[in-house]
Amino acid sequence: MAADLTRVGTGRLRALRDALAAGRLPVPLRPEDVGDASALLGLEPAAALAVLDAVLAERAADTRPAQLVWTGPHPVHSAARDTSVVLRELFERAATRVIVAGYAFDHGREIFAPLHRAMVERGVAVRLYLNIAVGDDERDAAPDAIIDARVAGFLRDNWPFGAPPPAIFYDPRPVTTERFTSLHAKCVVVDEAAALVTSANFTSRGQHRNVEVGALIRDPVFVRALAAQWDNATSHHLFVRHDR
Repeated sequence: MAADLTRVGTGRLRALRDALAAGRLPVPLRPEDVGDASALLGLEPAAALAVLDAVLAERAADTRPAQLVWTGPHPVHSAARDTSVVLRELFERAATRVIVAGYAFDHGREIFAPLHRAMVERGVAVRLYLNIAVGDDERDAAPDAIIDARVAGFLRDNWPFGAPPPAIFYDPRPVTTERFTSLHAKCVVVDEAAALVTSANFTSRGQHRNVEVGALIRDPVFVRALAAQWDNATSHHLFVRHDR
């Protein structure tokens, strides 16, 4: 049963546990009450609380330096965490700083909502590294116009929340010197304490439908090194901030 809860975020499980313990949920539990935690249906309140407590305790005690992260069909026996759940939890737990680097983005209202809340409620600073693609019909266009259009498109389609926006950085080579280059990395670094490195784009397909593999890494040496790689590349102007 616990395996059926692997796709449910820790925050959601904790809210269900608190509501059940406080008697705010009807008995027996209904599908509309538990949502994606359907493994709890049919259980008596005491049994549901025991399951929730066990899953939450296991997650809190998990000190492995790396966990397998997966998008796609799960086999019956799987130790993998779900990509979208891991990403949401990372954003929900962010306290000071988040680095996001990605190649493709869509459905940002869903994906980035917890990150925007972290910025509003806790003042989390966010750097977002964005791929700038240049079409064949844009080779003669002014580089600044291309970059402005791509950033505006990202904010329009994936950051509908308004202020505060993330600090957006980009690799200038595709629009200046090297046509066939891409920012193809997909990773998140949170508070220099945890990192998600994944094949999954920040898209509905990457988060929910494709087959994607990644790793949630809590090794502090690796996480600090990854954060420093982005910081150092930025300080040496390999990435440029979009300030217009």
